[in-house]
Amino acid sequence: MVRYYPTSWSSSSSGIQSMRRTIGVSLWLASAMGASPFVGYLIVGVVITVIGAILLMTAKSKLSADNLAMTRTAASLQEDQRAVKENFS
Repeated sequence: MVRYYPTSWSSSSSGIQSMRRTIGVSLWLASAMGASPFVGYLIVGVVITVIGAILLMTAKSKLSADNLAMTRTAASLQEDQRAVKENFS
């Protein structure tokens, strides 16, 4: 019997591959250091957390009020308003 699973359940899913790579790196790191696998998991977890924090801070700074202000649109509207006043007054 052939079973068909959604792509998120298949073993070729990118999420599962990433998890396998992460576990592989953790185990390799632990064996290279001669430590228990827990140490490798801890190091990789800290690195992933730092990368996530950096990405979060970068995204937060890009979404600040200064970056969301429509300065070009406001300037264009003022210019249009001035042109309408000149042409119709």
